[in-house]
Amino acid sequence: MHGRVDHDVLGASLHQLGYCYSRMGKLVEALFWFEQAVEAFEKGDIHGRIDHESLQFSRDALKEVASRLKQS
Repeated sequence: MHGRVDHDVLGASLHQLGYCYSRMGKLVEALFWFEQAVEAFEKGDIHGRIDHESLQFSRDALKEVASRLKQS
């Protein structure tokens, strides 16, 4: 909208990339995309509102992948 990025929508897309890589067992790639999703969600939508539920969902996924990487 008006040249501004809706980081909430971007975060959802980045999270999906992380999820896909995680399901393929590509944990390093998944970790990267979940980190990017968290950063995007922290910026909020075009009005600066943060979706805390989505942010926490990506943070949890990030922690899970990081834990799986440490175990391997």
